[in-house]
Amino acid sequence: MKKYGYQITVFFMLLVAVFLVNEYRKGTSLSRRDIAFAVENTDQIDGVLITGSETRVELIRDNGQWFLGSGYEARPRAVDLLLQTLRRLRVSSPVPESDLEFVMEKLALEAGQIDVISGRRTRTYIYWSDGNVGPTYMMRKGGRQPYIVEVLGFDGNVASL
Repeated sequence: MKKYGYQITVFFMLLVAVFLVNEYRKGTSLSRRDIAFAVENTDQIDGVLITGSETRVELIRDNGQWFLGSGYEARPRAVDLLLQTLRRLRVSSPVPESDLEFVMEKLALEAGQIDVISGRRTRTYIYWSDGNVGPTYMMRKGGRQPYIVEVLGFDGNVASL
């Protein structure tokens, strides 16, 4: 039995190491579907619809050019900024439990909506921000949990972009 004691100990240590690495890779208890706000391949986006309480902007890609819903050509730099923002959007953290009820109420009553259309697939996000200061809250339509979002490389309110 002494002969196998060392091997059994190493085996259990490896088993524990594999378990810990697997748990570390999960990294979060957040649902991957709920926190996947970034649009990885913006080249496949065919349209974007942004609606707010008093605004509606529709962008449509046609033959590589972006047009407003009214038929006018969209400014390339503005579209590039929007696409870059969609690509770099990340969850900073879940909304704190103490703010959850307030944020859910604001999302229900005052939120804007972004629809990202890629072929037959449409991703719909609901967002709310309290002006140009403070965080931007976002959740997927049909999601249960709102999140505080950020754009990598930008220090400020995402909704102000």
